Amino acid sequence: MAIQHVVLSKFRASVDEDGKVKAFEVARGLLSTIPQAKNAYVGPPIHSRLSRGYNYGMVVTFDDNEALGAYLAHPQHAVLIKALNPYTEGELRRVEVIRCV
Repeated sequence: MAIQHVVLSKFRASVDEDGKVKAFEVARGLLSTIPQAKNAYVGPPIHSRLSRGYNYGMVVTFDDNEALGAYLAHPQHAVLIKALNPYTEGELRRVEVIRCV
């Protein structure tokens, strides 16, 4: 049963459009190095008025809970968080894990 890992965050006010593009590129690049991460999508919201201020999103699909656990323990996951922290307000804010049935 597939698992969707959804992360929402807010860019710091000091991050310009080039910085946002760079953050998305960094996230995509690092996610591609983690074998358990399937179908990783990174980008801004489509409807900013519905986003509650979140302007950065990431959705990653995993085959199951074991794959999600392996991703969370993977050294590149820690690198990903550290790489995004200069761009985002505090730590990544909103995280959801959804079991797809």
